[in-house]
Amino acid sequence: MSLSSENSNRGNAYEEQRATNDYKIWQVIGASAAGTMIEWYDFFVFGSLAATIAGLFYPASDTATGATWAFIAYLSTFAVGFIVRPFGGAFFGRLGDTVGRKYTFLVTLLIMGGATAAIGLLPTFATIGYAAPVLLLVIRVLQGLALGGEYGGAAIYVAEHVPDSRRGFYTSFIQVTAAVGLLISLAVILSLQNLMSADDFKSYGWRIPFLVSLVLVGMSLYIRLQMKESPIFQKLKDEGKTTQKPITESLGNARNWRLILLCLFGVTAVQGVIWYTGHFYTLFYLQKILAVDTKLANYILGAALILGMPFYIIFGWLSDQIGRKWLMIIATFLAIVSFYPIYQGMQAAANSNVVKLGSSENKTTGEPSLIPYTQIDNLEAKISIVNGVATPVVAVKELNKDGKEVTTDKPAALVNGQLVPMLKDPATGSITINSQLVVNDALPDGTPVTIPVAQPPNFWALVFLVFAQVFIAAMFYGPQAAFLVEFFPARIRYTLLSIPYNIGTGVFGGLLPVIGSFICASTGNLYAGLLFPIIVAAVGLAVDLLFLPETKHNRIWDEFETGNVQNQTV
Repeated sequence: MSLSSENSNRGNAYEEQRATNDYKIWQVIGASAAGTMIEWYDFFVFGSLAATIAGLFYPASDTATGATWAFIAYLSTFAVGFIVRPFGGAFFGRLGDTVGRKYTFLVTLLIMGGATAAIGLLPTFATIGYAAPVLLLVIRVLQGLALGGEYGGAAIYVAEHVPDSRRGFYTSFIQVTAAVGLLISLAVILSLQNLMSADDFKSYGWRIPFLVSLVLVGMSLYIRLQMKESPIFQKLKDEGKTTQKPITESLGNARNWRLILLCLFGVTAVQGVIWYTGHFYTLFYLQKILAVDTKLANYILGAALILGMPFYIIFGWLSDQIGRKWLMIIATFLAIVSFYPIYQGMQAAANSNVVKLGSSENKTTGEPSLIPYTQIDNLEAKISIVNGVATPVVAVKELNKDGKEVTTDKPAALVNGQLVPMLKDPATGSITINSQLVVNDALPDGTPVTIPVAQPPNFWALVFLVFAQVFIAAMFYGPQAAFLVEFFPARIRYTLLSIPYNIGTGVFGGLLPVIGSFICASTGNLYAGLLFPIIVAAVGLAVDLLFLPETKHNRIWDEFETGNVQNQTV
């Protein structure tokens, strides 16, 4: 038997012994996944409430364009948490490679939980003015820094405990935590919305999901305190092979830069745009562009997530059988060819008949607007939610109870080629509107009235179309943790992994909702926002086909037994 084979067998035997005897794998996975899921919950509850509280932390506006800018400003604050993630990954990656995996994600958990709870206590713009968005931004930065160090630690911690032959399967439980965290955030929000009136939820109920974080973090902290250090890191430490300058060592040679750039453009940026298209852009698209009722849109995404979550595990397991590379390549190809028809299908299934965004008025000023419009006999009509259904409306100026002039959207009727608001005459009651938006056959003078009767969205069709995106994301994301751990050397794995992961997911993925929304608002085209994820995925597909290696057969314990601390992938 060759020396290489002997070393490999000895490393594998040592690995199996540590994984099965010293540690109970499922306890390791459960503790790591629970904490990571809670951090994703904390991070995503901010985005899940975008449509509800966007106007609470920015200057109020009665205009459509002002509301759009408030929403885009909120999305930008949401995106800041992603932009700072690479810095969090570098900082906490250094801690993970010098101090230890366990200690590092205890710190990230505490920072994330405290920052999330602080949002629940933060006064709004109406109370403290511009200090509100500034403080919100600071808190969001802390969240982003914490999450930047969390994922790498959890994925590495699990991967360094489990056998090589099942690494894709075991680490897929870390991958599914992002979808579970998003699902729990939606479940908490929907439960509160069903228990409270809309006014109460907007007044104070939105704070509760953030405050719930304190309880969840306390539970996870207790679980993580019982955990031991990763066996591979402990072995590095025992043998004096840990690095004291992981950032310098990571970025100090061309070989590592090649690994980082290949991982960034071939893997993590692609995963970022695919995952956030299917999980966040789709939610904003339903609510803000297709005018689907906010609560109904949350139910649609929640149902799609429940259907899609098992596939993270399935594709993680499958990657142990056939490899990581080709599953990610197939998912990338599916995203490129399917996103546009999927979103066309969503537009049809929403039954809101939205054909463009903005109007001729705001287009003359060059100000972007996300306000959806339909065409009725060549006339533009704004779409609004009336009785839970997207309905053509026109703006009417009227006095409120305080005598102040306000602009209100009223259901519109087509009268003699003109869209007119349907206003009930309090004296004669000659025009009435019921919950189905059906009115009398004619106005008092006999003029025919045509009302476009809105139809409710096709719930299950929309669930299927969102599920199709979640399925593609699961195909790519399920095997990814195993790939990343196998792709980088253990000595500086935490740092090297965290840099491209947080740039790809944080910057490319996190900026997708705000970039997509801004492109749609600026062009008036419903589908223009899809250009960004499709282009990023196309670049990634080319990189993967030309350069990406398969990592399934990498034995991450071999480098210790052979004395070679450099990864053998590339």
